[in-house]
Amino acid sequence: MVFNPSKIFQDIKNNKLDIDFGIQLLISIIENSYKKELRFKSLKYLKLLKKNSHRVFKLLENLLISDCDAQIRSYCARYLREQFLKKAFSPMKWAIHYERDYYSQIEIIRTLAEIGTKESKQLLLNELKNLLAQKYVDDQNRYTNQKFIAGVKKLLNQRELRELSTNKITEILINHKTISHFIKKYYFVYFKWENGLVSELDLSDLGWNISKSWDFIYSKRLTELSEIPELMNLKYLKKLDLSNNNIENIKELCNFKSLTSLILKNNQLKNPKNITYLKKMKNLTHINLKGNPLAKKIRKDDFLNVNLILKDYLMIP
Repeated sequence: MVFNPSKIFQDIKNNKLDIDFGIQLLISIIENSYKKELRFKSLKYLKLLKKNSHRVFKLLENLLISDCDAQIRSYCARYLREQFLKKAFSPMKWAIHYERDYYSQIEIIRTLAEIGTKESKQLLLNELKNLLAQKYVDDQNRYTNQKFIAGVKKLLNQRELRELSTNKITEILINHKTISHFIKKYYFVYFKWENGLVSELDLSDLGWNISKSWDFIYSKRLTELSEIPELMNLKYLKKLDLSNNNIENIKELCNFKSLTSLILKNNQLKNPKNITYLKKMKNLTHINLKGNPLAKKIRKDDFLNVNLILKDYLMIP
C-alpha cells in the first residue's frame, strides 16, 4: 500500500487520523521509500505538525548523520535548529566533522552558532582553524588561501582567535565555504577578501565555463537570482558584478546592505520595479545598467548621489 503524505497530513488536521499514528506513517515513508519526493514531502509535513517527540528527534539525528541524500541532510539540520535546538549539539558535533555538502554545512554552522554555548563556539573555532591551515580556498588547489589568512590576521589585530565573537566566526566560515562552492560550481570566479569576508564578487557571464567553453550556450545564463541562492550568504559584499546574464529582477539584492557598487550591464532588466529596488540600496554609489531596456526609463534625478552608467558614458552627480 502506498501512503500519500499530503493525505496523511490533512487527515491529521481534520481529526480523521490519530496524530501519533499519522506521524508513524510519515516516518515509515521517510525511512522506507525509495522516492525522494515522497520522503521530502513527509519530512515537511512532519515538521508542520510540530510534534517534537524523542522518536522524531532520533529520526532527524539519524538522517543528518547517515542519509545519502544531501538535500534531506540539509533540511534535517535546519529542522533540528528550529525545533530541537537544545538537543541539537550532539548530532551537529558529529556532522561538522564529516559533512561535505555545501548547503548542509551552512545549516550545521548556523545551528551551532544559534546553540550559543562554549562547546558549540569551540567547534566553530576549530573549523575556522582548519580553514586557516589550508593552502588553497578550493579543492582543486587553484585559488591560494593566503589573502584569506592575511585578512583574518588583520581582523584579529594581535588578538587571539578565541576572542572573536561567535557571530564573526560564523560569518567568516560561511563566506569561505560559499566561495569554495562557487569555484566548484563555476570553475572561474573573481573575488576579493576583506577581514576574512568576501567584499567583491564577479559572477558575470554565468553559463560560460573556461573548462567547457565548447559547451557554452547563451540561453543557459542566469535568469533569476533564485538560481544562485548561495549568493545571499555573502551579505557583506561591497561590489557585485552580474553583467552579461539574462537577469530580469533584482529584488533579492535589497538584502545587501553594504553594497556600494553594482554592475548589471547587458542583462534583461525591463520592469520599472527594479528602479524601486535600486533605490532601497541606500549605500550604492555606482550603478552600471548599460545594455538593459530599463536604462531608457531611468532619470538622473532618481539617483542624485550615484555614479550612473546607462550608455557608453558616466553620468556624474
